[in-house]
Amino acid sequence: MAVSTLIKRCTVPGEDQNKKTITFSEIALALANDYDSIFIIDSEDDSYVEYLAEGDNKELVRRASGDDFYKDVIRDAREQVHPDDQDRFIESFKKENITEILRTGKSFSINYQLMIDGKPYHYFLKTIRGSDQKVIIGVQNVDEQVKRQRAADLERITYQHIAGALASRYEAIYYININTDAYT
Repeated sequence: MAVSTLIKRCTVPGEDQNKKTITFSEIALALANDYDSIFIIDSEDDSYVEYLAEGDNKELVRRASGDDFYKDVIRDAREQVHPDDQDRFIESFKKENITEILRTGKSFSINYQLMIDGKPYHYFLKTIRGSDQKVIIGVQNVDEQVKRQRAADLERITYQHIAGALASRYEAIYYININTDAYT
């Protein structure tokens, strides 16, 4: 089923008599709200436009544009991407690499750190193939999620160390599920 056919069939739940269809732009905007910025690149001439979702209605507004995305992304990476991630980021964004990955029908994503006001922030970037020879890139700030995950990992490791230290002092340790009285 074509995406346009699927979209035409989408309705808002609970509106049986006067079915309200959801437009493609409404869906695209909803998906775009997950990203801090979205780049649309023309594969034929490498020109691009960057959009941001702004305001109460989260309208997509043009932030920047340029004539050669691949040249500009390397320049910007050298200025803004954390030094530990620069080489990997730049290598990933060679036009040949992006073109090859997207030609196979797959998407491309990368995690990296971006330097903002001298501090590193974690970002996630996803690249997909759009229609009409367009490449679409979504950039998402994932710093809070990464920090939460690292804190949880650190806590888990701490508990493993405590359990290991306790286990070395006892002949047997029982784990009892207080809800079911099952034990190990």
